[in-house]
Amino acid sequence: APVTYHADDAVIMDIPGKKFYLFGKTTVDFDQINLKAAEVDFDQATNMLKARYVEDTAGERHGAPIFSQKGQQPFQSDSMLYDFKTKKGKIYSTVSQQGEGFMYSEQVKRQADNSINAYMNRYTTCDEDPPHFDFHAKKIKIIPNKLMISGPANLEVEGVPTPLFIPFAIFPLT
Repeated sequence: APVTYHADDAVIMDIPGKKFYLFGKTTVDFDQINLKAAEVDFDQATNMLKARYVEDTAGERHGAPIFSQKGQQPFQSDSMLYDFKTKKGKIYSTVSQQGEGFMYSEQVKRQADNSINAYMNRYTTCDEDPPHFDFHAKKIKIIPNKLMISGPANLEVEGVPTPLFIPFAIFPLT
């Protein structure tokens, strides 16, 4: 499928190196995927796309990458990698809405079948940031619009771990 892109500030093409650099409120559309970020790099030789936010002189973050796919919840993150050939991606420090809950993850791998594997997670139904309570789990697998499966999880209240552990969890997302 063709890749369409737009950048408010600059588009730099390195023709011999087969690389594109997009700066300032960028938008990339590919098949059913939409990505918005402050800066995007694309390497044609490896089919790898990198997106990230930028910091201004005051240290404020702007243009955090927002990855969305038709029919699924969008992901907002600090940075991300996406391989156009394998249709797999890796997203860092992300927040997403899964059903009626919110998932905070340090790393998320999106597989070609649209399933999601996440590492170092917090799942909560609290819409405050940071949440008042959450289940902290090391690994989670999500089957979009169906269910979320977790290994051992610990309930945390106001950031304080409780002695309540569950050996595994299955959360329906519909």
